[in-house]
Amino acid sequence: MMADGSSNNLVEYNVFTPGNHGEAMTWYHDSGSIIQHNTFVNDTIGLGSKSACGACTTIIRNNILAGIGNGGGGNNVGFTSTNNLFTSGSAQGTGSITGTPSYVGPVNTWLGYLLNTASPGRNAASDGKDMGINQY
Repeated sequence: MMADGSSNNLVEYNVFTPGNHGEAMTWYHDSGSIIQHNTFVNDTIGLGSKSACGACTTIIRNNILAGIGNGGGGNNVGFTSTNNLFTSGSAQGTGSITGTPSYVGPVNTWLGYLLNTASPGRNAASDGKDMGINQY
């Protein structure tokens, strides 16, 4: 959780597995950060702001996730969602799709969360790679 704001962070190539929390990531009042090529297993990203945030510009791209919550802290914030694979609900953003990912397994290792060849999201990221994690 980043409760009091931050800027220009890069969160990339992580696997977030379900835990006892409302969201895998909760960011308030963020500006200029990028969340890309992560796999959020049945989990969401929560964005918001304690006060109006016209400069909030988080970029969320090339991830696998259940959803993006906007409005935490009572205020909607600006973000861009592109080329994400949403595992529930409706896809948000240009190039985003909804589907059920299929992993190479076993899913008790980081590499197990790579997409298999038949999975939605293969070669569908904005950079031509798979959505979610990749072998760099």
